Amino acid sequence: MAISKDLVEYLLFDNLKYFHTNGKPVAKTTVLGTALASSKVAGSTAQSMFKDVSRYDISMNGGVDKPWPDNWVTLTCETLAPSLV
Repeated sequence: MAISKDLVEYLLFDNLKYFHTNGKPVAKTTVLGTALASSKVAGSTAQSMFKDVSRYDISMNGGVDKPWPDNWVTLTCETLAPSLV
């Protein structure tokens, strides 16, 4: 059974709610790079943790661990999800 775009988008948004670092409310239309810090704390970044947890969640929910586009931080949950289905 393949994972749906809607489920991938939900998983991305759910993770964005937990990993965002700018202190502002997030929405499905939030550009990921504006909400997730790229500075390292304890050897990791909010961007890398978001990506790693999202990849795990997608795999655990029936998806395939596909390569992420190089420009994923310029995308939103809505626009990133189709490339990960």
